[in-house]
Amino acid sequence: MKKARILLPVLLSALLLSACGETQITSTTIQIDQSGSITHTIIDSFQESYYDVSEMEEMAGKEAKEFNDSHGGDAVSVESVALEGSDVRLVMKYKDATSYSAFNSETLFFGTVEDAVNAGYDLDLSLIDLKDNTQYITRDEILAQGDKHIIITSESVHFITPSNLAYVSEGVILSSSSRKEADTVPEDAYCYILLK
Repeated sequence: MKKARILLPVLLSALLLSACGETQITSTTIQIDQSGSITHTIIDSFQESYYDVSEMEEMAGKEAKEFNDSHGGDAVSVESVALEGSDVRLVMKYKDATSYSAFNSETLFFGTVEDAVNAGYDLDLSLIDLKDNTQYITRDEILAQGDKHIIITSESVHFITPSNLAYVSEGVILSSSSRKEADTVPEDAYCYILLK
């Protein structure tokens, strides 16, 4: 019994500390993991009485199945749909950025700088160096980062990345709580995030 009284607080503390390390998603977010798979959490107001969560889940599942049937494989899945107060939270999983882009008709690229060039992205731009926020790197310096990963997006959304941000374009707003998070607000066509 004495052991249980000692172990219980220790286990609870460990649980609380591990939960504190996880990012709480409170707005629509694209999370990219190290392998390049995408988790898209959509949080939106759910105030109309004629909407039904189960119908929304069924509709999202049907769209994902149609996409998978026409593109082959399991590129898109519905992870969950839940009502949270007056908001609905829809979590979708994508095999990669290409699947995300095709399903959502938005530009999202995640790969190396070299992959981006090979995919036809023009990297003739300036990125802000996050070491001091006053220096910029330009095309040649970006291309020299060939094996580093870059995110290119046309969407205004919150990002959680698999590694720390190193350089960003105009229109990227850094998170005050994490070097792996930022919001994108494309002023022209795209926002760029180059990772460490």
